[in-house]
Formats: sequence, structure tokens, C-alpha cells
Amino acid sequence: MPHGTERSLLAKLNAAQGNVDAGQLQAACHSLGAFINEVDAQAGKKIDYDQADELVTTATVIRQLLDCGAN
Repeated sequence: MPHGTERSLLAKLNAAQGNVDAGQLQAACHSLGAFINEVDAQAGKKIDYDQADELVTTATVIRQLLDCGAN
């Protein structure tokens, strides 16, 4: 994965972690949603499909654990 794409995705994950640490679960849900949207947008382009599927699946599980709902 290109370095710029990796940095962008890591920034979203770090934001989500910071939100969880601060008890701001709704903000964490939004950060994870942004992560999923970016992965979906880059699937087949800067991220191969298998890797994208794995990243989205993992982020979706975390969103479920945080009780983020459908959004």
C-alpha cells in the first residue's frame, strides 16, 4: 500500500483510538466509518481487494463492539 494511503488510514485509526480513550464513543464510530469509507474507495486501486476486505471486516467488528449502529 502506498505510504500516503497508509498514513491517512492510520490517522483515522489513531483518531478512533484517541476518541475511545477519551470516552467519546460516537466520535470513534465516525472515525471508523471514515476509515471504512476510505478503504472502500481505494479497494482495487491503492489497496488490493483481499486486504480491503480484511480491513473493512475488522473495522466493522470494532464498530459493532462499540455499538455504533448502522451509521
